[in-house]
Amino acid sequence: MVRARLFIGVLGALLSTSILSQAHAKHNPDTAQALCPDIVLVGGEHIDFTDSEKRLVCGDTKTPAWQHIPHTQAAFHLGVFLQDRGYFQPHVSTRDGVLIVDVGPFTTITAIEVIAPTPYLHLERKRKLKGYRLTPKRLSELQNWTTQQLRAAGFPCPEVASTANPHTGVITLEINTGPRQSIATIIEEPVEGLAPGVLRRYDAFTFDQPYNGDFLRLTAERIEQAGFLQNTYFSPECGKDGASVTEHVIAGPPRLIILGFGVNTEGLVTGKASWRHTRLGRLGSLIDVTALASYHTQQLNVLSEWYFLDPPARFHFEPLLSITQEYESDYHYLSANLRLSPAMTWDDASKQQKLVIGPDLSYIRTFKGAETGFKRFVSLDAQYQLISHTFEFYRPSPRTGYSMVVDTRFSHRDLLSDLSAQAFTLVGEQLWNVRRYDPPLLVLGVRGGLFTTLYNDAPERFSELPPNFLHYLGGSTTVRGFGRKEVPDRSRGALTAAFASVEARLAYVIPYGIQPFVFFDIGAIGDETLRPTLPLLASPGVGIRFESRIGPFRATAAHGVTYGEETAVTDDLTHWQFYFSFGEEF
Repeated sequence: MVRARLFIGVLGALLSTSILSQAHAKHNPDTAQALCPDIVLVGGEHIDFTDSEKRLVCGDTKTPAWQHIPHTQAAFHLGVFLQDRGYFQPHVSTRDGVLIVDVGPFTTITAIEVIAPTPYLHLERKRKLKGYRLTPKRLSELQNWTTQQLRAAGFPCPEVASTANPHTGVITLEINTGPRQSIATIIEEPVEGLAPGVLRRYDAFTFDQPYNGDFLRLTAERIEQAGFLQNTYFSPECGKDGASVTEHVIAGPPRLIILGFGVNTEGLVTGKASWRHTRLGRLGSLIDVTALASYHTQQLNVLSEWYFLDPPARFHFEPLLSITQEYESDYHYLSANLRLSPAMTWDDASKQQKLVIGPDLSYIRTFKGAETGFKRFVSLDAQYQLISHTFEFYRPSPRTGYSMVVDTRFSHRDLLSDLSAQAFTLVGEQLWNVRRYDPPLLVLGVRGGLFTTLYNDAPERFSELPPNFLHYLGGSTTVRGFGRKEVPDRSRGALTAAFASVEARLAYVIPYGIQPFVFFDIGAIGDETLRPTLPLLASPGVGIRFESRIGPFRATAAHGVTYGEETAVTDDLTHWQFYFSFGEEF
């Protein structure tokens, strides 16, 4: 429909060659583009046509039926292809058997008019419209974007029609929002072997809030990324009591194999192999075996999510067996952990929370960086995760939202542990899409972390602690002006480490997906619990992010400096640090 409306004004101009002025045939040969032996384009810029487009206009010598294309047919196809590139005012003439097409000026978008406007639609946030070329693709994108925005604002059944004037560049949107509703019912297509209601554990929406099409898409992405189903999507229907949403599913096989790799200058090549079996039993339990390997870290995890409550609920058990080896310049250890923890997730209208808490048995063999030998810990571990729906929804292209993870570990000599130690970790980040443009213009971000260990024995004896109870700074995840876990520069870590970072990224302004950014990181470490001390670590830096079809590339250059009196914690580490990665986000 969009293409047909735009093409009406072009078709008549292309086919009415009898009334065209011969002036259009007198062209400057320096600007002429010979598309075919008998078809010449004049005026405008050089236009690159695809091979399939050239065959429809110039013919195909390899196909007898397409060796010769009549000029009227060639003009018709050429009009479509020019329209796709924003040219709506071409003039056609013939001279000595040659079809001469003056493409004329391209049309830019000058204004957007809305019939029946609504306060829930903010067209001022839509970038790359005014001043950009008017094309059927851009018109379709605007119509689809408008529909998505209305569905995200609580309108399950909007009707949006778009038209454009190819001469003035004015786009007209005719909008019928329909009723603003919440979700009254979810109709699930049955999955063989699964109890009804199992899929609701992935919901990123609630029934008491206005309908949000983005969060329904997030729900579908959760299901597919978990490997639970091969494909799922939602289709709404408006009713007097609210929206009735049907969940369509394609189950696919319950077993999933994932192979992947990444590259960075800290761990060189990182590989991942995972085997997952989902839909175990009618309540949809799963088991996952994942192996990760890089130069510094090798890990094998066997994780299960065992659901046992009927009717289906989000409460479950998460037994985990993990074997990890870390080899750094300052330490080397091998650990085996067995965790038996109940877990629970819950969502409200804006965020998801998850709590995992339970006993953990671990054996750690230290080879370097602390007192060598075996250590046994029987601890109570707890992890709390918080992530906003917007952060999760835009995770492939970060722009807004927040996330936070809190980890705690409690162990004591009197409770079957070789040492008494309590470890605490808090990391989080917040992103802002400045002025909420789509696509974003400027993305601001802050992130930070606090890592500390409470050791009940004398502080000078904390070298008895295994390396995974100690903390370091430096590298792409903390203070980027220093090397991976470079601080403190000694054979053992610190009891406390803290860092904070601010970053500003220019997004979707430079062509080819190149996004430059600047950042400033600070950090400090200390040999006492919850007491970072001088020197203060700082690293201003710059970087480039590139969004490719296979994942993001990221490169940074930062200058690490120290401020304050030097202590035994670290020597002068001022230097430049360069980093490159594939697959890492802010």
